[in-house]
Parts: sequence; structure tokens; C-alpha cells
Amino acid sequence: NRFPIWSHDGAYVTFQSDREGDPAIFRQRADGSSKAERLTTSAKGTVHIPESWSSDGKHLAYSVVSTTSNTLWVYALDSKKSTQIPEVDSPRALSASFSPTGRWIAYTLPTSTRNQVLVQPFPPTGAKYLVGVGARPLWSPTGKEIFYYRDQNTFSKTVIMNPQALTFSNETALPFNVLL
Repeated sequence: NRFPIWSHDGAYVTFQSDREGDPAIFRQRADGSSKAERLTTSAKGTVHIPESWSSDGKHLAYSVVSTTSNTLWVYALDSKKSTQIPEVDSPRALSASFSPTGRWIAYTLPTSTRNQVLVQPFPPTGAKYLVGVGARPLWSPTGKEIFYYRDQNTFSKTVIMNPQALTFSNETALPFNVLL
């Protein structure tokens, strides 16, 4: 069992497990009062890694990882179906993160020279917004800031100036020791 993440309400732990033969995603009540429930089934040669739950607990962002790529998918708890997020494909980890409202999803995509943090609407519309240079984006609890790893010694912060139109401030460097 690997890659554990909490549900937004803290009632469940979601994780990857190969307990049924393939590296798929399961969830289980955090208090251990139920058996693990299988959410995904991975195709041969791929593994599924949970990334982030939406705040309403209805959608799980996860990566489908093969030897050459990481693609972003969303599992809908109600329909028990998965849908790929178009044009999110990377040779490296995506580190996807739902916004607290569930309206946006942030992730990392590399270019030939650097990693970029991008945000797009959820459900996807095709629009993508560059937040900054870095990786592993996380939203503040209010959804008004996005924090991300910039390099070996700094994190960065971008303030969302207008959440409806998704306009951003310039990024601000935060010394690594501020977050420790």
C-alpha cells in the first residue's frame, strides 16, 4: 500500500495497492471500520496513483503512469467512471491538486527547460493558465493562493487576484525554512 491521501472530510484514506494483482486505487474508512473499496483497475503496464480529492468528495484526481508518461484522470465516485483530462501528459509526476472549491485543478507539466505549474477549470474546458515556474502545487485552504516548490531552497506563492477569471499576482519567493 502506497501513496496515501486523505479525503477532504478526513473520513477516508485513499491509496494505491496491488492487493488484487494490479496497482490500482482503493479507499478505506480512516477509522478502519470497513474493508478497502476498489475504485480503479489499471491496464497492464500502468499503475494508478491517487493525487487529490475534490472538496465535495465526488471526484478523485489520479495519475495513470506507464513507462513513458503520466496522464491525469478523474474518477467520479457517483458513476464509478474515470475520464482522462485532455492534453495533460508528462514524463514526470503531475502532482495534481483540486482547489478548495473544486472549480480548478492545478498540476505540474515540464517543458524542455523547466517545470511549469498550470491551472485549468474543472470540468475541463480546454483553457489552461500558467501560474509560475515550479512543481507540486498546493492550494491554500481559502483557495486564494497557490504554493509550489520552486527549486532546492525556495517555495513560491502566487496570489489569485480574481478567482472567477483566474488572474494572478506575480509569484513571490518564500525561503524554504519559512515552511518548516
